[in-house]
Amino acid sequence: MDFSLSEESHLSLGLEDDEVHPRRFLRLGTNLLAYGGDNGNVSCFRSGNTANGEFLIVQRYDDGVRAMTVSKDGKRLAVGFETGETRVYAFDDYDINDKSKFHPYIEKAMSRKSTEVDGDTDNNLLQSQDVDDSLEDESFLGPEFSSPIRDLLFLEQTEQGDYRMVVASEEGMCIVNASNFEKMSNSPHLLARESKEHHDNGGIRGLALFGGTLASLAMDGRLCLWDVEEYKLLVRETLTCISKKDVGEIHDADAYDRSCRPLLFSGSDTSMVVVTPGNLKPFLRLWNNDKKEEQEFEPSAFDEAGIGHIEPIVAMLVCSNNWIVSSGRDNRLVVWRCRNEKDAVLDRKWIAVHRFELKSPATDLYMMDNKLIAACSNGNCQLLDAKPFSDGKKGSSTPTSVLKSKSMDAPSDEDEDIDFGSSEEPKSNKGVRFVDDEADEDDGQNADVAGGGDDSRQLDAFEKSENNINHNDSIEDLIDTHHEMVPSLYSRMRRKVEPQESFSPSETFPDNENEVRRFFCWNHIGSATILEGEEDVNTVDIHFTDSAFKKSISFTDGVGLIIGSIGEEGGIFASGLQNGDDEDDVGNDMEDFGGWNMSEHTKAAVRRDQKRNKKGSDNGEPKGSQVLFYKYESLENKRFPIWSINLPDGEEVVGASCGIGWSAVATSRRFVRFFSSGGAQAEIVWLKGEPVTMVGRDRFMAIFYHDSQPLDDGTQQLGYTLWDASGFRVVAQGSVSCLSKGAKLTWVGFSNELSLFAMDSDGMVSMLVAAGDCTSIGAPLWEWCPVLDTVGLRKSKDDSYWPITVVNGKLVSIPLKGGKKYPDASRRPVTTTLGFRMPLSRSGFKNHMDLEEASVRANLALSQKKLINELDGEMYDESDEYRALCTDVDKVTLKLIYNKICDGQLDAALGLVARLHLEETFTIAIKMADRFRHNKLSDYIEEEMLRRFPPSDGEDDGYDDNDAHHDDVYTDDRFDKLSGSSQISPEAQPKRAVQSEDGIAVISKKRRYD
Repeated sequence: MDFSLSEESHLSLGLEDDEVHPRRFLRLGTNLLAYGGDNGNVSCFRSGNTANGEFLIVQRYDDGVRAMTVSKDGKRLAVGFETGETRVYAFDDYDINDKSKFHPYIEKAMSRKSTEVDGDTDNNLLQSQDVDDSLEDESFLGPEFSSPIRDLLFLEQTEQGDYRMVVASEEGMCIVNASNFEKMSNSPHLLARESKEHHDNGGIRGLALFGGTLASLAMDGRLCLWDVEEYKLLVRETLTCISKKDVGEIHDADAYDRSCRPLLFSGSDTSMVVVTPGNLKPFLRLWNNDKKEEQEFEPSAFDEAGIGHIEPIVAMLVCSNNWIVSSGRDNRLVVWRCRNEKDAVLDRKWIAVHRFELKSPATDLYMMDNKLIAACSNGNCQLLDAKPFSDGKKGSSTPTSVLKSKSMDAPSDEDEDIDFGSSEEPKSNKGVRFVDDEADEDDGQNADVAGGGDDSRQLDAFEKSENNINHNDSIEDLIDTHHEMVPSLYSRMRRKVEPQESFSPSETFPDNENEVRRFFCWNHIGSATILEGEEDVNTVDIHFTDSAFKKSISFTDGVGLIIGSIGEEGGIFASGLQNGDDEDDVGNDMEDFGGWNMSEHTKAAVRRDQKRNKKGSDNGEPKGSQVLFYKYESLENKRFPIWSINLPDGEEVVGASCGIGWSAVATSRRFVRFFSSGGAQAEIVWLKGEPVTMVGRDRFMAIFYHDSQPLDDGTQQLGYTLWDASGFRVVAQGSVSCLSKGAKLTWVGFSNELSLFAMDSDGMVSMLVAAGDCTSIGAPLWEWCPVLDTVGLRKSKDDSYWPITVVNGKLVSIPLKGGKKYPDASRRPVTTTLGFRMPLSRSGFKNHMDLEEASVRANLALSQKKLINELDGEMYDESDEYRALCTDVDKVTLKLIYNKICDGQLDAALGLVARLHLEETFTIAIKMADRFRHNKLSDYIEEEMLRRFPPSDGEDDGYDDNDAHHDDVYTDDRFDKLSGSSQISPEAQPKRAVQSEDGIAVISKKRRYD
């Protein structure tokens, strides 16, 4: 095709003119398809009536198209929709080598349009009716998800000729057999479970394929590589490569977050290069297929040369191994050239050699017929001339393309062709930014920038100002002095935010040198403190909350304990890395053990263990941390029932917790080591990131870890895993989304109902709650819910609350004043309790706020308790305890319904009915509506009750329709007995009655309740 750029160098894609959804391309034979938006249109590019060509609508769907792909032979084409559905088209008679016909998917529309002559005024671009509805007969439904599809890919055909398709959605990823409907229906969803596990139960942004290697980029910004021949994981990157998370279309993620997809291209015969967007420069790493390892390019591999991006990249195109084009949120299109392509792949350096200003950020790029086509988020596309070039070697057979620089706002006759494969400068540089290639070879010098117009003068001024910067100035000084270049300077000089260090819940550190005692932990069991003594011999004290039944425990620390936690059956403690110096006499190691008050029999046993350790070690005693467990009650006749174990050399404990029947430690090697309470070693699992903290209670253990690098504002990016430690199974895992902006995690703990709570440095307390079922694997989905903001309870900004535990919906804590960070462990601090209060919005009826908050929180707590008790498959909802709890929760809801009815908020009252749990409370709600003569409301409540509790066959529905004139007297006293006491609802409204002629409150319901 032959194009010439005019002053208006953009076309409509025939989709929608908004910036809500990304627009994307798909190459179909010799044609280019475009899709995206909500109108369900698919358009195809055609040259003809206009100078630049046009996009014609070739297919229409009822739902928005989010992904498309076609098999290598063109016989399978798949479409993914915003609803989570997919559709696969089968064209078994199609011959890809027959260039005389259009692809069957677009044949009807394109054949009809190809008969139109130039000058035909009926373009029908946006009203095309030439879509082919008959294709429905050649298609079948593919895999269906409960969230929008994000990407589709066809893999290489199998030896049996089957078509394998990768489907990525905001729910997960899987590989299915898409040959036909029957095979697809019986096909297992390969890699579905593995992708859930390694992508932290998150969705997938995009996919890329190179040979037998598949790259999946998750919505949290983490990349995984998969072997699609053996269906196994090759590598899971430790840190996320995109700092900004994609919250998904269902949560209104913008078009640019949803445009980020990985790219793969050849690095050498045995390696490939992985490229991801999301940063100011392309992020490259090399995957060695032989060694099965990944290596990152140096951060300095890309030189912006003053014309790079000032906002993150959202889409990229690899034109060849030496040329990359990137598009950013800043409307910029930047061309990057490799200037030492002869060097080893990891030693290659790239420089920005050209920049275009687009009218809207490009969400996809494609090179076709010497044209770079940019699909912009506003529903249009921009065309840029490109021309073939060689890499300078005579007879090179590597076909590539570079951009022909054209000003989008200047007439085409003022533009010049620029060949970035040549060392010659252009004859004219009007409207062109061009980096002199020769200057790139000068070591230690900045690239010269040549060009005309105001943009070039601004760029020259920027480079001169940058050279005069005093690097001792603060960022604030730079912003004040060089305000016109804030975006570039700030992006280059922003401070690196460090990940927070690991900690133990409710531990303290001395505020001054005079404090020699600190808390290891303080929780529902009690407190464990350590008192520093002379000659590195410290004393550990355990004081129990129920001190009347359990006596305090004290023992001597002779190994340098630094971490401790106590649970129901004992306390687990750990030292730092041990000294590895050899001792001539093992007996000398026992000199300090006199303080342990051990019997001679126990000392002899420890000596034997140390001798065995020395015999099996090349460097004397082990250098890893030592783990100790003090068991409150032991079957062994020991005065101090302690078991200990030494970790391998160099492995240090950074967290510890214990519960009923188990104990565990997290180590510097990202291991979680499980033990029984009696000291038997159990499972060892990897953590997904560096450990931050861990906590345990009863059968449950929660561990928190770094999920990715912190955000620029300081917000820590953490993940969590909730374990049923006694049964060694994962209950929940995900991201710690409960951290305020710029905050870090400061405390975690379990309540007496075994709900998990967390507190951030801003004083916000949140609870982990189950939020429904995941449809793909049937596991519960979990979310963090704020339950208490302690900032509003402080008397001054320097005050804070030091959390201990959660009991019966209240946070037990120690108030700290005057900017203190920790309580004094040398004395017993006074505790206080803070009742939970969710930060609900204020409504027009202030007297309802307490009841609304109590109702929401009570229902959350009830559902949480039900889920915890049903983990072992027991039917907890049939127990007497559950019914009693439901009664208490429904009392609060009934009181709230009553107040809503009294205030005339009938719709709100009806909405609250869904919170009721028992049939009896539904009956009370019906009578309540009848009492105020709201018959329509009572009918709706009755319908909801029958839906929730349908009568069994032959069972009376409870109503006597023949007794139409019976008046059921319903007094205020009876209502108070049914709906609860003032203790449940302290802000109860004055009782209101409907007075009859004889002064008695009556209900003129035409049905009688038995």
